Amino acid sequence: MVLSSIVYHNNMLIASPITLHLVEALLPLFDHDNSQVQEVSILLYETLMTLALEKGKKALKTQVRQSLLPLFIHCHDENPDVAEASQQALHSAAKFLKRRDLENLVKKEQLWQFAECLVRTAWKRQAEAGAAP
Repeated sequence: MVLSSIVYHNNMLIASPITLHLVEALLPLFDHDNSQVQEVSILLYETLMTLALEKGKKALKTQVRQSLLPLFIHCHDENPDVAEASQQALHSAAKFLKRRDLENLVKKEQLWQFAECLVRTAWKRQAEAGAAP
């Protein structure tokens, strides 16, 4: 929580190698046994996405794409704080990826349609890469 407060309240822009290491360390914490750890790691993840330096955003996109499904799942968490933090981070991730379609679905709380859009996008990418769906 201290790290999150320092980063967020000082509006620090974070260099991409540091951001990538922090994001990689935070993703497994989304599934931690303690819901407070889940909530704080999701909120810090969102903060890191928001404050990443422009030149580091390209490298961070892969991590953000990989976080969409875990964040979507945690939007339905039994702990309302984790669910709210996940939905907020999911909105920020969609915005970070410049996916207005996903962003609008999260904003309107149409998460089922969000999931359908996520699946369609994954199938489309597999087809483009030449992989069998």
